[in-house]
Amino acid sequence: MSNTDVLNEVKVFEKLSSDAFLVQIYGHGWLPHSDHYIDMELCSFNLDTWIRNNTARGRTLSAINASIANMPESHGRLRSEGWELLEELLSIIFQIIRGLSIVHDHKLIHRGFEPEKWYVF
Repeated sequence: MSNTDVLNEVKVFEKLSSDAFLVQIYGHGWLPHSDHYIDMELCSFNLDTWIRNNTARGRTLSAINASIANMPESHGRLRSEGWELLEELLSIIFQIIRGLSIVHDHKLIHRGFEPEKWYVF
């Protein structure tokens, strides 16, 4: 990335970072030898991590369907876990939609829609 590209990205972040659904920018500058840095909010849990953690524990969309639709009421704990996962997933979807809406309201597009770039709370 050129210095101009970095500065343009910083300007966009600064314009958008007042919203709670977007990563906050605290500052930026240059390191010795012309390396640019952006001081951003520390986010340790992204969508990719959430997907991997839940998949490793067998908590997938297929599991949600099975536990909610096919399980008798007598298996309340497992049925409840399916609803909890669905509620968590809907919260994440809402966060992503809200973040994209803010970006689009400023007539911008998000060029990289990978799970690693979406931080969830």
